[in-house]
Amino acid sequence: MWPPVAFANVTNVNALGMSSGFATVSGNAALGNINLSGGRLVSLSGSTIRASQIAVRSGATFGSAGTVDGNISVAGILSPGASPDIMTVSGNVAITPGATLRIVAEGQIRPGTSYDLIVSRDGITGSYTTIDKAASLFGFVVQRADRIQLLGQFLGNAAFNPQVARSIAYASTAFQAQPATSALLD
Repeated sequence: MWPPVAFANVTNVNALGMSSGFATVSGNAALGNINLSGGRLVSLSGSTIRASQIAVRSGATFGSAGTVDGNISVAGILSPGASPDIMTVSGNVAITPGATLRIVAEGQIRPGTSYDLIVSRDGITGSYTTIDKAASLFGFVVQRADRIQLLGQFLGNAAFNPQVARSIAYASTAFQAQPATSALLD
């Protein structure tokens, strides 16, 4: 297996196409259009990718823990941040049927707290067919018009008495049943 290709600062590139491999961007990259038909392109924390269109096709992965200045169309896998971290998009995000949201962090998040994963200035359309996250990351994903968030749930324990266990299950179920615009989630 080949090591990843690491870009620092990239300018004056009209188009980038990837069909396999792994590449990272650690600085600023002005790439015109990006067409990912395979492989993984990851923009590291604090980086900025500028592209008028980023197409993440089925079989490809795009991730960022920085800023993306352009429109993203996802049919493959979108992996925001150094999970969880924030991918900030100055453009829109279009999610097509079959797309996957991958969250690789593990551990506990504070119950009732929402963590922004993707924030899009121009909005998010469509929804993910699959949300891939570790079972130990106890929370669920909420999609709003301009952001995708991870909301922490209450963690149960077999040692809790039945009343406490039922209260925790009720609170977690109530969170999940709320529409994205619910005041309870705010």
